[in-house]
Amino acid sequence: MKSMSKLQELKAESTTAYQKRKELETRIYALKNELGAIIIEKGWNSSEYKEAARKLRNTEDTLDEIKTLQEALNSAIKQAEKQERQRVSARICEENKKIVEKYSKNLPECPTCKTNEHVKIVEVYPRGYDLPTVTMPIQYIEFECDRLYVGHRFRLLPSDWEPLTEKIGETAKKVASAVTSLL
Repeated sequence: MKSMSKLQELKAESTTAYQKRKELETRIYALKNELGAIIIEKGWNSSEYKEAARKLRNTEDTLDEIKTLQEALNSAIKQAEKQERQRVSARICEENKKIVEKYSKNLPECPTCKTNEHVKIVEVYPRGYDLPTVTMPIQYIEFECDRLYVGHRFRLLPSDWEPLTEKIGETAKKVASAVTSLL
């Protein structure tokens, strides 16, 4: 059985705290009604009233603690989600860099002239593919060959390079699906 991630654990604890909070709020409402009934029946100086008031104060104190816990858990969840997004972005960034580096060192053949002597990379999409803030795998790399035609352009798409870089492609797909699941 796969263990829960820290983020999943925090969300489960938050759900539990929420349920406990709702139970306590219901209990407080019932205790206040009980206090009203005791006042009518025995008066506010009675020992029953004092005991019920003590239970109410204890329950309210517990509710305050649960509210504080919920706020802390919500903060922790936001921080954990941010860290996870940063980890995923860093992985995507590294994979993007590897793909561009591979094609910078080993330029593809021009489909027209069948050589790579005059080929250069002119665009990578998304721009800023090598920045950790970009959360999208490379969609295409555009090349230009000026051997036969001035500025003849062609593109490689992920489907073109994945067979050549199967490991990088599979990792990029996993990372992209992880990002999609976070958003």
